[in-house]
Amino acid sequence: LQELRSITETIREMGLEPGMTHRVVKRRGATADEAFRLQIAEGEPVLYMERAILADAEVVAYSYDAVAIRDLPEESIGEMGKGSVFRAFAKLGIFPVRALAEIHAMSSTEVGWGKGRPKSGLYLLLRQVHFLRDGIPVMASDTYFVEGRFQFIIHRTL
Repeated sequence: LQELRSITETIREMGLEPGMTHRVVKRRGATADEAFRLQIAEGEPVLYMERAILADAEVVAYSYDAVAIRDLPEESIGEMGKGSVFRAFAKLGIFPVRALAEIHAMSSTEVGWGKGRPKSGLYLLLRQVHFLRDGIPVMASDTYFVEGRFQFIIHRTL
């Protein structure tokens, strides 16, 4: 949790095969919440995605993401909807350097889809806004990690 990087890379480093399926990839106007988090006007275009994150073909998280696309080249916007958003950013020379994150335990029957959706409805929500070095927010994401399928380790020291 203390290191800002792609979930795909984290899964790979755990010795598992990362994967991803997209349920929704579309341009639309930012909601009031997304506009607030991304510091843009409500209704300004964003790329909205709903993704299932997989480890060894098992769903470990569902991610609902909004990317500010105001200054992005057209071809790169489509690339973001095909795989790792961090990898698409890197190809453009865009490197988020920090994220403001909140963590919440949740129970919901509204989150997720398909056969990977947990019957328990238990999740750990990682609610984040990713920022560039100059403080500009580029992505707001709500990633719901399925309880028991992804391990977070936090090192605490004096």
